[in-house]
Amino acid sequence: MTSPALARPRWRSLPGDLAAALLKGGVGQLHLVGIAEMALAAMNTPEGAAYGPADLFALGADALCAAWEADPLDGRTAGQLVALHKARPFLPTPMFRVAELLMALDVPPPDAEVRQLVQLLQQRDADASCRLLDRQRRAQPGNTFWLRQAMVVGMTEARHQWLDAWLSGLPTGPGNIPSPIVAALRGDVAFARGDMAGAAALYAAACKALPL
Repeated sequence: MTSPALARPRWRSLPGDLAAALLKGGVGQLHLVGIAEMALAAMNTPEGAAYGPADLFALGADALCAAWEADPLDGRTAGQLVALHKARPFLPTPMFRVAELLMALDVPPPDAEVRQLVQLLQQRDADASCRLLDRQRRAQPGNTFWLRQAMVVGMTEARHQWLDAWLSGLPTGPGNIPSPIVAALRGDVAFARGDMAGAAALYAAACKALPL
């Protein structure tokens, strides 16, 4: 006969706020970052001590990885991952190096340039938004901030061909966005335009080169 203690799902002993957050779902970058922060903070609480600090760290680290994988060009989330790894190493070295590089490549531009793009997005002027982003790409080819905005515009405005051309034309080699990340992003574009076979091939290439 199974012991009642063994039969009880272990999630019932999670700290309350963390359990509630997990019950809401496990997708969405901001939600996953919140889960990670709650899990890591709970390590130093009586509830966390009862649950197991090592297990809470594993949960928090995994949630943070998932948050970064949801938007690998986001330098802030990459930076959180890098900082956590430096404090308590847990990432495979290749993954850590990629996160460290992408953290450095995401450079916020002057506020005036951002406001100009925001104004065009609010007006739903996709053509003008694409022209502005193309200018920024030529001026700052290594800044992933603008590529992140291009991903938003290209996906929401269904400018898939324009976006895939941007991704395909990115510079390669040391110091640039690693090819597995580019492949994963191109997979997202292929998926969005209904090319499931192309998306699967790109995702497979990305995961083979950099398991995520």
